[in-house]
Amino acid sequence: MRKSILFGLLSLVAVLAVACGSGNDANGGGNGAGGNGAACSGGENGGGDSADAYALYKKEGRKWKHKSVTKMEGMDDMVSFMEYEITKVADDHAMQKMTMLDKDGKPMAGMDPTETKIEFKTAEAPACTGGEAVEMKEETVKVAAGEFECYVTEVAGTKSYSSKKYPGLLVKMEGASNSMELIEFTE
Repeated sequence: MRKSILFGLLSLVAVLAVACGSGNDANGGGNGAGGNGAACSGGENGGGDSADAYALYKKEGRKWKHKSVTKMEGMDDMVSFMEYEITKVADDHAMQKMTMLDKDGKPMAGMDPTETKIEFKTAEAPACTGGEAVEMKEETVKVAAGEFECYVTEVAGTKSYSSKKYPGLLVKMEGASNSMELIEFTE
């Protein structure tokens, strides 16, 4: 059961990284909740600030770490960590290594680090689906890794805080049964 929950968390992080980093416009699209929420195809991003959609991935050696806590009734909190490192940067892509760590900060048995290629290309924004736009606010958030200016959204009871300066960097997430926080970040 723990592996399936950890796989679910890993999948969530991967979805957030893709939604916030590689498939959005250079105006800071992406917010940690799977879309910019403020508009469909070509809308404003809430603040009008322009951020490089790939700034997070353009410095070789950059590292960051998230702490994830999952609460399940009748069980102790399940704590894990996800450690990221940019291992290579080229003109058109970066290589990112992600390592899953257990509650003691040691690599998880049976889960080798994964390497992902982050391509620096902008995808077309999807057409509106008729769903209600997600409200996006701006807020300065203090976490273990420091203080970050963030875009804040809430979807289905989960509140997400994503860095304005580094689109794709989840700073904090709070849900009914899980939370995630950025605990280390090397600028």
